[in-house]
Amino acid sequence: MNRRSFLIIGGGPAGMSAASRIKRLKPDSSVTVLEENSFTSHAPCGLPYFLGGLIPDLRTLMGTSPEKVLSKRGIKVESGTRAIKIDPDSKTVYAIKSGERTSYSYDLLLIATGSSPISLNIDGSDESDRVFTLGKVEEASKAKEVLNRSEKIGIIGGGYIGLETTEELVKLGKRVQLFEALPHVMSPMDPEISERIEKILGAKGVELHLEEPVEEVKTERNELKVYTAKASYTLDALIVAVGIKPNSEIAEDAGVKLGVKSSVEVNELLQTNIPNIYAAGDVCEMTHVVSGRMVWIPLATTANKMGYVAGLNMLGYNVPFPGTTGTAIFKLFDLAVARTGLNLKEAKHAGFKPIYVDVESHTRAHYYPGYKSIFLRMIADMDSKLLLGAEIIGEEGVAGRINTVASLLLKKASIKDLFFSDLCYAPPFAPVWDPLVISARLLMRKLGYS
Repeated sequence: MNRRSFLIIGGGPAGMSAASRIKRLKPDSSVTVLEENSFTSHAPCGLPYFLGGLIPDLRTLMGTSPEKVLSKRGIKVESGTRAIKIDPDSKTVYAIKSGERTSYSYDLLLIATGSSPISLNIDGSDESDRVFTLGKVEEASKAKEVLNRSEKIGIIGGGYIGLETTEELVKLGKRVQLFEALPHVMSPMDPEISERIEKILGAKGVELHLEEPVEEVKTERNELKVYTAKASYTLDALIVAVGIKPNSEIAEDAGVKLGVKSSVEVNELLQTNIPNIYAAGDVCEMTHVVSGRMVWIPLATTANKMGYVAGLNMLGYNVPFPGTTGTAIFKLFDLAVARTGLNLKEAKHAGFKPIYVDVESHTRAHYYPGYKSIFLRMIADMDSKLLLGAEIIGEEGVAGRINTVASLLLKKASIKDLFFSDLCYAPPFAPVWDPLVISARLLMRKLGYS
């Protein structure tokens, strides 16, 4: 019997997780990965910290070389190879490598083409060498060089990457102006949470321009002129960090159905509508664990797990991917800000009757030296009494608590399940009434429990 040929487009987290799983379980299989870059599994989430100098060497974000992947895992990586067409009938992928057209045949194909940063269609932005779109590791060195000699820097986008970059530039002593088209930064959060974030930014000297999209950029001598509907601003450099989009064009051209936000539509086994073609990672949609609806929430953790599951299913294991809770966290100066599940607006849109409580508490016993304050919002459904989501801000203890809620959401836990969760207690680590348990107690009171 001939060896089955597994072909993967994309050497990012999903693609390499799938390739590694296939090789681990079936070492004699033929696994080839087509990757545009000269390295695999790079880490764009670390770019803000490279720009701020916390990560001095850009190469640490560039993943693993194809030679090392081949020697350690037996996976053939065709680097510098851009896939341009999938022919499902002949089971062939056409690509460009070193300027030459080539082709690769497959028995089973995984589309793991990931996502790309969105470039705003702003007049004049493409003509300036002082405007940068965050997302591509290989372009970060040039951006850092310009930012280091800049004093006044604008950032378009108040999401995760935009805020992380804002912090790093402020720490370098730069004057930062943040432009956000929406009413608040961090749109995945409830407005009250976003307002807390905005107060922190203002206290650090960040000039916020909310509901003020940039419309035009002009280069005048050694400065940038940024124009909005309200005013014009003079800057030394501009960073665009307005999110990402799925790289689904090659899939769509092959007849693969697209779903939410032009991401690839898949079933629970991560199969597309075309036989023998799977998809995983940032390029495709996934089920939201809480709402049960298809969503597109591109996260590195989700991409790795989707790749793992796709690799199993390409070998015939038939393992359903359960979905995502959208759990995310980011650092903002001395604080950690995190969310999981649904916020109030999302919960209402999903058909729930959400109720919530806000808890201001502390991270350790109140008498133990060094305790920090912590704020959390817990959201539940009035009818089913199930937990729906949480948002937490604090100087410590945020990651562990948001992960606790995320785990409970995966198990469809109720308010009572949270209340009776046997969380640890010792004065150096947590108060006897943990903020999570307090939130459950207050929710129970809202619902009429004694």
